[in-house]
Amino acid sequence: MHTRRVGVIFLLAAALTTMLLAGCGGGVDPRAKVEDSLRNYLGTVNPDETGFPVGAGLPRVRHNACRDGHIKNPKGKLLSDRSGFWKAKFPEDVALWACVITFGDLAQPATIAVTGSKKVVWAVPVPLDGFIDSGVRVFFCTADTCTKQATQAQERAALRKAQASPLVAKAVFVSKRRVFEIFRKEYPQLAHSQNNRWAPDALVITPKRAADARRVAALFGSRSRYGINLVN
Repeated sequence: MHTRRVGVIFLLAAALTTMLLAGCGGGVDPRAKVEDSLRNYLGTVNPDETGFPVGAGLPRVRHNACRDGHIKNPKGKLLSDRSGFWKAKFPEDVALWACVITFGDLAQPATIAVTGSKKVVWAVPVPLDGFIDSGVRVFFCTADTCTKQATQAQERAALRKAQASPLVAKAVFVSKRRVFEIFRKEYPQLAHSQNNRWAPDALVITPKRAADARRVAALFGSRSRYGINLVN
């Protein structure tokens, strides 16, 4: 699979994470302020220390490139991604946001930590769902991502497998059309340059316990049997 297509699939996973999280109320949209702060942050940190691509071009943050993940990390609490590689503690409460930073033609999903004044104090090249254990996203094969597209029978079998598991509280089928709509809403600038034909059907699965997310993902060990391209 083309590297750029892999990046877009992970952005889809980040977008579908919004279906697993409770929404927040309205009010003044703070995205512009956060995006400006992220630009300043990227201009002051050493790229070699951030894990972002080096030599791929200057980092750019486009309009509507960030969204509030509605995840809070209290003052002094260790923040860690699921792999345990990216860790940090902050001297004040922060909120996690999902952003897309572009380096030339490369779109890099990122998670950033934002203070109450909307100042960016941390940014790492990991999608927001890398910091969330509460849900599992299953993406089925398309003609662009696998040698064979998933059949409706395979998709129904995967959904039944999830719904029958005692580990699962809820499993929802999301059509490729809806997946692309969600992606377009969360990442309008990128969606504008993408053809919706590559968007896959998906499952959004909520475990009964957040700690069981990995066990739920393991239900689909035989991915080819269910026509699955990616479990995230």
